[in-house]
Amino acid sequence: MPFRSSSTPECTAERLHSHDYRGPEQLAGRRVLVVGGGNSAMDIAVDASHAAARTLLSLRRGVWVVPKYLLGRPSDTLNGALARRLPWRLRQRISQTMLAATVGPPARYGLPTPAHGFLQDHPTLSDGLLSRLTHGDIQARPGIARWAGERVEFTDGRSDEVDLVIWCTGYRVEIPFLAPELLGDGADRLPLYRHVFHLDAPGLAFVGLMQSTGAAFPLVEAQARLVAGWLAGTWTPPERSRQAAACRAELRAATTRWGQRRPHMRVDFDAYLTELERELAAGRRRAEVRR
Repeated sequence: MPFRSSSTPECTAERLHSHDYRGPEQLAGRRVLVVGGGNSAMDIAVDASHAAARTLLSLRRGVWVVPKYLLGRPSDTLNGALARRLPWRLRQRISQTMLAATVGPPARYGLPTPAHGFLQDHPTLSDGLLSRLTHGDIQARPGIARWAGERVEFTDGRSDEVDLVIWCTGYRVEIPFLAPELLGDGADRLPLYRHVFHLDAPGLAFVGLMQSTGAAFPLVEAQARLVAGWLAGTWTPPERSRQAAACRAELRAATTRWGQRRPHMRVDFDAYLTELERELAAGRRRAEVRR
């Protein structure tokens, strides 16, 4: 379900969440403020820059904005080639250097400087945002300090009149159809073997309950292969103690890299895809031995 903002009652501008956004016709002729730094925020801000009378983009913290193409190739394929050979810390340095050389730092476009290194949070992909910022069609703003009717004041002291606010502030992770005892401390803190299999409920598997540094669909497909193998009896998990140990090791590594930003759910796209391929092969061998 969408995360609803706790904005103060003094705001009289129309407000909606990105969950309710359908198209640029909702923005035509409006003075739009987009709040957030994820992919939804950037896509909606670019749409607004073509349809709205004015477009502001408010970010409380910096994000790394990556064009979909770098050096004539899809940007995720460049990082993928590095991932198969280098540890992520070294990839981080190379990727940040590449971004600096090709598009420059976020501050060049009026965006806040990220406090985290590249590959330490979900990247924001956009081909149009940086160009629209450069041309002034989108104007960057810091976090919101206070409201007074349709006037919004930002933390740097600037203020603007807006009549439509679009909150791109993320989502809660909730699975309301499962018993609470199966979810422990919450769906976003659930330890799952290879981010798929419940440790204490054999047969309960999740596909897509993760946050990746890359595209979701290849990972969802790879996760589904594990589930299909388990259902067909051609893939078998290791004993529970090894599953639990793997979960603890992954959580330690994720917390070191991503801090407390949902470390249970975080995966490195390329490393995780490789891990799932190895797990599928290992589970098939286990299944053959147990026959």
